[in-house]
Amino acid sequence: MQMAPMRKTGIAALIALLTLPACAPVVLVGAGAVAADTVVEETQGGDGLF
Repeated sequence: MQMAPMRKTGIAALIALLTLPACAPVVLVGAGAVAADTVVEETQGGDGLF
């Protein structure tokens, strides 16, 4: 049995919506680490992440 394209899109959107809250803290922590590294590079010098 084959699913209609619209139904597949709806299921994919639902899965993305349900997993978004679980991924948000990881994304925010990663963004914070990059911002902190940028500040350290500007004040102390350096050439890479951490």
